[in-house]
Amino acid sequence: MNLTCAKAWRGLAIAALLMGGAARQIAAQQTPSEPTLVGVRIVREDGTVLKDAPAGLPVEVGKPLDRTRVAASLRTLYKSGDYANLRAETAPAEGGVRLDFVAEENLYFNQVILRGLAEPPSEASAAAAMQIQLGDVYRKEKLDAAVLRLQDILHEEGLYQAKATTEVQANRETHQIDVIVHVAPGRERGFPRCN
Repeated sequence: MNLTCAKAWRGLAIAALLMGGAARQIAAQQTPSEPTLVGVRIVREDGTVLKDAPAGLPVEVGKPLDRTRVAASLRTLYKSGDYANLRAETAPAEGGVRLDFVAEENLYFNQVILRGLAEPPSEASAAAAMQIQLGDVYRKEKLDAAVLRLQDILHEEGLYQAKATTEVQANRETHQIDVIVHVAPGRERGFPRCN
């Protein structure tokens, strides 16, 4: 092969490389970019907003939606301990998309208050029978089981018609919940009636 022919082949190879790079650049410009993030919220499954524009998350409003930042935000929310069963959803919004972190809010038992209890049992033994650990995550099923255990100890003390009802007071800022148990002892102590 002569020198002129070799230069021609080299020129063609360089041209092909340059055209391939230009084609990739044009394709990248034509590929739709991620939409702009215009809002972030933490919501319940039913759509109730728990927090609008939560601080401290890696996602950035006003910038393109970035999947790695969404994943990092999910990890941040899990690590806070305030939320469980998280998932991220986007919805079209004016100027881009809104990002919702759908979550189950974790509330923690703060205190259990017994009202209407006449000894025996003592308030301490009634509370111990309920087996609610302060600081544990509140779940209605846990509270229902605790009330059944309280009913059992009331029955053991001869209060066969005693009823226990509960009310909960949630402090969403601190993620704590207070449980108030109302005890209606019923008739005086004695043996259960046989019908």
